Amino acid sequence: MPSQNKLPDRRVLRTKKNIRQAFLRLLAEKNISQITIKELSDLADINRKTFYMYYSNIEEILFELEDELVQKLVLVFEKELFKNEALNSYSFFKNLNQAIQENLPLYRILNHSGLLPHLIQRAKDALIDIFFRKYHIPKDSNNERYILYAEYAASGILSMYTKWFSTDSDMSLEELTKTAADITLYGFQHLISQT
Repeated sequence: MPSQNKLPDRRVLRTKKNIRQAFLRLLAEKNISQITIKELSDLADINRKTFYMYYSNIEEILFELEDELVQKLVLVFEKELFKNEALNSYSFFKNLNQAIQENLPLYRILNHSGLLPHLIQRAKDALIDIFFRKYHIPKDSNNERYILYAEYAASGILSMYTKWFSTDSDMSLEELTKTAADITLYGFQHLISQT
């Protein structure tokens, strides 16, 4: 009896990995609109026909990478927000940082190429959706307070990471975790009281 959960062919995985690595190398050097399928195929050591077996255009690679990153963030958001009634902010940010750390070079390339804001917007939309599900708020809710709370929380969390990525910060990811947890629990007043 054939297995219904057939694993992908290793050659397929290797080819896609080569295409993605070539894409990221080129993206680190130039704007996405300047990347051609020919140069990407040459760098990945495949022909154009092989490229088109997996992707219809260059942007599709980016969307696939973004989808994977957003899905990893969504898993953290859901796990942390649905695990307990009250949010453990340190655990939330620690697990979020771990998910980011696993793909830090990719985040840095996206930031360098100006594509990080699009990913952050997608992550923010996903986080707002999770807030609404956690607190049983209908998606079509027009309650401005819920909308503003969700927007404030999601924007604040993800803006912190955007700022951290966009500056060559000396702050470690662990320090960022503690700072984010402190802000979430105590607000800005906590920082002022420490100075």
